[in-house]
Amino acid sequence: LIISRAYQKLLEITSTITRVGSWQWNPLQNHLLLGKEVYSLLELPQDFQPSVRNLLRLLKQITEPAEFELFKAKLRHSLKTGEQFDFELTTELPISNQRGRFRLVGV
Repeated sequence: LIISRAYQKLLEITSTITRVGSWQWNPLQNHLLLGKEVYSLLELPQDFQPSVRNLLRLLKQITEPAEFELFKAKLRHSLKTGEQFDFELTTELPISNQRGRFRLVGV
């Protein structure tokens, strides 16, 4: 997907204002790309190495165990069948100690 620089900047501004992060994962290449706002929402350091393993490790730390296990089950099912799913997790953000809803859309 090729996007103009002006469009990318507009998307970044919109994401910051609305507090909506973007991400993309290619399971065949095991490549995970996180948008800047995801780093902000999850309070990730800029040197966070985006990988599915690292993201799962983080989500396990900041979500309720039952929700995390349900998420992993849905993710495994999606990988097996190719079906997409939406999922909402309750999070304990690591630095600000605020509770919030973290919605994974179009997984």
